[in-house]
This record gives sequence, structure tokens and C-alpha cells, in this order.
Amino acid sequence: GAAMRISPVAWFANSEEEVKKLSKLVTEVTHNHPEGLLGAEVTAMCIYYARIGKSKEFIKDYASQYYFIDFDYEDLVRSNFFSETCEDTVPPAIYCFLISKDFEDCLRTTVSIGGDTDTLCAISCAIAEAYYKEIDEDLLNEVKQKINDLNLV
Repeated sequence: GAAMRISPVAWFANSEEEVKKLSKLVTEVTHNHPEGLLGAEVTAMCIYYARIGKSKEFIKDYASQYYFIDFDYEDLVRSNFFSETCEDTVPPAIYCFLISKDFEDCLRTTVSIGGDTDTLCAISCAIAEAYYKEIDEDLLNEVKQKINDLNLV
């Protein structure tokens, strides 16, 4: 849960140092394990870098310092592996963002690999939103309609 809930930090912070500081402060309240802290920080930094206009190559190089990112998409789909830990969700989520062509493609690609899809999508799509700067209006409207149909708001 640490990495999937960290995105506001990347939007609030104004520097790399601030992202790292706030990531630690926010995460350690509920996740004080080193892997949780690392996963949240790497995710927050990827979102921050995407937000400030860094390239996918830059983001990949940054994330690769901490995680293996060079997956094969078909292997991920076939693996049907389920884990909710940062070390098992952050890397494939970043990979799905890196191979995407827009926000919706990132969402669909991430869902398609299976596993802990809500965690994976929360991570990959947070980076994608910051990078692509927009989400298709039809997709947003469809989600809003589904929420309204559930009478949640």
C-alpha cells in the first residue's frame, strides 16, 4: 500500500529532496519496512520526474538503480504472479508505464499482466498521468458514470 498511495507527495513537492523527505514522512506512519519506504520513494520520484518533464529513458534509468525493470511483457502476463509487496509491484508497474503510449494504454497494459492489479494500476497510472498530462475525457466520463451508478457519491 505504500507505493500505491504516495502520488500526492510527488504533486506537492517542489524538489527531489522534498519528494524524498515527504515520501519518508508519509510512508513510515504505516509502512516502516525498508522495502515499503524504498518502493514509495521510487514511485514518488518517478511521478515527480514525469511531472517535471523528464523522459521515459531518464525515469527508467532512475528506477533501474533500485529495481530490475527490463521485463518481457508476455512473460509477465503468463506468470500470473500475485504479490502485494513493493519489491514485487513497483518494478512491473513502472515497466508498464514505460511501454505505454498514453494513459489508457498504461491502464490496459497494467491490468493485462494480472496480479495485484489495483496496486499495480495505482502506481503505473499515477506515473502515466503525470507524464502524459491528460486522461481521455471519454474514459473519465465512463468512470464517473460507473461511480454514479453505484451511488457512492
